[in-house]
Amino acid sequence: MSLKNKKFILSLIIYFFSFVFTYFLFFFIEKIYFIPILNNSIIIFNFISFISCQIFFVINLFKLKNKEFLKILFFILIVILAFLWLYIMAILSIFAVKDNNPFLFENQKYYYVNEGWLDPYYEIYKKKFFTMDKLNEKEIEKIFSDLNDIKDEGARDILKIIKEKGKPDIKNKTPKEKVDTGKEKEAEPEIADDDVAEEPLKENEEEDYKNKQKIVDKFSFKDSKKIENSDFALLEVDHAGPRTHWFFVKIKDEKLIFISELEDTSPSFEGKVDHKGNIYLTFKDINGNINRYKSQDGGRTWETYK
Repeated sequence: MSLKNKKFILSLIIYFFSFVFTYFLFFFIEKIYFIPILNNSIIIFNFISFISCQIFFVINLFKLKNKEFLKILFFILIVILAFLWLYIMAILSIFAVKDNNPFLFENQKYYYVNEGWLDPYYEIYKKKFFTMDKLNEKEIEKIFSDLNDIKDEGARDILKIIKEKGKPDIKNKTPKEKVDTGKEKEAEPEIADDDVAEEPLKENEEEDYKNKQKIVDKFSFKDSKKIENSDFALLEVDHAGPRTHWFFVKIKDEKLIFISELEDTSPSFEGKVDHKGNIYLTFKDINGNINRYKSQDGGRTWETYK
C-alpha cells in the first residue's frame, strides 16, 4: 500500500471521527456547566476542528490517482454533508452558547445566563473553578436575601424577576381559596377616597372595577410595593417571563384598593409623589430601556413624559 493510500485511509478515519467528535463535545458541554468563556471557546474549537477535518480529507482525496469525475463527485457529496452537519451544529450552538454576564456578591463570582431562545429566560450560576453550579430558587432566595447589596444593576434586575416567581399568580388562584359559608354575602369592593374616585363610574366601568378589585382582594397589602411617602403602591398580579402585569393601588387600613391598571410590563420600577400630589413612575426593563409615566389625578390616568 502506497503512502498516499495510507494517508487517505487515515484522513477517511479522521473524517468520520469528526462527526462523532463534534457531537460528543456538544453532549459534553450540555452535561457539564463550564464557565461561559470556556464553554463558548469549546464551541468555537468544535467548529474549527470539524472544518479542518473536512479540508484535510479533501486534500488527500485529490491526491489519489483516480478519475477526476469520481473525485469531483465525492467532493460534492462531502460539501453537501459538511454543510448539513454545520447547520445542525449551528442549531445546537444556539442553545449551547452562554452569555458571559458575571457579577460579584460577598467575594463570590456568579453568572446570570439567558437560556431562553425567543423570550429571555435567566438562570443563576455559582462559579467553582472552570465549572459552575446552577442555583435553584431556594438557594437564590437564601443567598441573595437583600438585593440592595448587589452592585451590578443587570444582575439585580434579573434576580428580582427570578425571586418574584414564587409570588401569587392570579392564573393559579381559584374561588376555593376563599371559604364561602353561605351566611355572608360577598363584600362589595371598597371605593377609593374622593381624591381618587371623583367622577361616578358608568355601569360597564363599575363592573370592570369590581372584577379588578376582586383580583386585588386575593392579595395582602404586604404583596404590594409601596411608593415612599405615600399611601400608593404597585401590585404585581401576574407575570410571564420578563413581563409583569401591574395594578396601581392605594393602601388603606392595611387593605388594597384598586385604582388603575398599568400598561407598562417592565419588571422593575421607581415611584415618587411630589408636593402637588402628582405621581411619577419610572419603569426599566431587562434590556435597560426606561419609560416614565405621570398622573395628575391620583393614579386614575397616566401620561408618558421624558
